[in-house]
Amino acid sequence: PASSSSSSAYGLCGGGYGYSGGYGGGGYSSGVAPRDFKRTLGLHARQFLGYDQHDSHELAAAVLDFLHEDTNEITDKPYFEKKELEDGQDVSEFAKECWSKHELRELSFVYRVFQGQLKNVMTCPVAGCDRKSTTFDPFMYLPLEIPGSGTVTVECTVVRAGAPGGGSRPVKMKVRIGREGGRRDVVDAVKEGLPAADAGLGEEDSPPRTQ
Repeated sequence: PASSSSSSAYGLCGGGYGYSGGYGGGGYSSGVAPRDFKRTLGLHARQFLGYDQHDSHELAAAVLDFLHEDTNEITDKPYFEKKELEDGQDVSEFAKECWSKHELRELSFVYRVFQGQLKNVMTCPVAGCDRKSTTFDPFMYLPLEIPGSGTVTVECTVVRAGAPGGGSRPVKMKVRIGREGGRRDVVDAVKEGLPAADAGLGEEDSPPRTQ
C-alpha cells in the first residue's frame, strides 16, 4: 500500500525563528533567539520540551529527520519489497537498483546532502549452513564511537619509606599507566619518572610509598 506525507508536516521550514533585529540594510542581525524553533521542535519531539540537557546527536538526528519530511518532494511513496542480492548478480548493479528505488520514496535537500547507502552482509552462524544475505540499506547518519585512550593519568604523592629524619619531603607528580593498571603499575611508573637521586632511592632502597 502507498503512504503519503504532507508538506511542512513538522513546521521546521516555515522561516522566522526569532532573528533579533530582522533584516535591515546590513543584512540579518547576528543575534539569534530560536524560541519558535525550539517550541516547534518540542511539539513533535516531546523529549526536547523544557530545558533539560540532551545529547547533541539525538537533537541533530531529530532535526534532520523532520527537515527531510518537511522538504521531501515525494508525496506518494510507492511500496517496494526489500530484496537480497541473488547468486551471480553484480553487486554494483544491485546497489544502483536499491538506491534508485529509495529515490522514488525519499527526495529532499537533506537526502542529497546527508543520506547514503550501507552494504549489509549477514552470514548464518550455524555450522554447515553457509547462508549469506546481502542487502543495501539507506542511512541518514552514522554514529561512531570515539576510541578512548588506553592510558589514564594518576596524580600521586611520593614519600620515600624509611628516609633518615623521619622521611623525605613529599613530592607530588603525575604518571600515566594502562587503563587496567593497578598499584604496582603506579609504583613502577613513579620509579621511572622520578630520578633515584631526587627521590632518595637507591637500588637497594625500599620502593616509594604512594598516596
